[in-house]
Amino acid sequence: MTLAHALSRQVPVRLNILNDGTDRSLPDDALTHLDGIDWHLDYGPPEDNADVVILDLEQSGHLRCLKHPGARHQRCLALDWFNPSRLPSITVNLLDHSDQMRAAYAADARLNDYREGPDYAIIRPGILALRTAAPAAESVRSIVVTMGGADPSRRALEAVQKLHQMAAQHSRVTVIIGPLVPAAHEKDLRLASPGNFLILRNPIDFDQHLANADVVLCSGGGTLLESLSLGRPTVVFPQNDAEETHARFHVEAGACVFADSLRQVLADHGLRNSLVEKARRQVDGRGVERIAEAALELLHRDSSV
Repeated sequence: MTLAHALSRQVPVRLNILNDGTDRSLPDDALTHLDGIDWHLDYGPPEDNADVVILDLEQSGHLRCLKHPGARHQRCLALDWFNPSRLPSITVNLLDHSDQMRAAYAADARLNDYREGPDYAIIRPGILALRTAAPAAESVRSIVVTMGGADPSRRALEAVQKLHQMAAQHSRVTVIIGPLVPAAHEKDLRLASPGNFLILRNPIDFDQHLANADVVLCSGGGTLLESLSLGRPTVVFPQNDAEETHARFHVEAGACVFADSLRQVLADHGLRNSLVEKARRQVDGRGVERIAEAALELLHRDSSV
């Protein structure tokens, strides 16, 4: 939605939201973000009638999606595409764990058509509006725990237990539960949380909670990128191996740390300041602009290339 809005300021855009046909409704917050966009909820792939097709598809469906009109399109930009058997005109990935896509484009003498890294992270406008140049707080007064929409590995409970063991009584701890977290998991979180821990399910002011935190504990997906873009001292609890690999890229850049460094982050103002400075540089918030530029470059490219 963010990319569609950015492009619509320069060219006509049609946004097709693919769906399996089981539920053709969208939540109210999504409808708000779609305001002003020509969008359609489709059971199947749209007709191949665009000058440029941008694909953002589930990785598990890449082989099946090779039959997708967009994947066969002469001018196709693909986001998070990891199928070297079909190379789109331009591929933009945050991180290629195996380097297979870079190698495939290099072998095809098209390495310039492969773009990768946090420079291409799409950060929501609501988050970007809250970016500041402020340094880390002298003391940790506010901690936010947020582990994604479903938290399948129950990382929020792990984080709460660690914070409780560290006797974080002097900090305000807000635990944000995603909309898909099971009720049983929420009950366990409430039982494990001391009285000064506030537990919220899918709050409408999530962005403000994240931006105002002195320290953020999160998993290794999109919220990690948002926290880094805000310059928050960030401690990562990956949900799986892929998230750990993604997070390690940013840990090695000094932009965040893993959970085993939580105590040090809470105690060391100098470390928090270093994390703040490196996080903002790591994710500068201009990813949507760079992807839009790539799409417009493709629009003006000779379709025979």
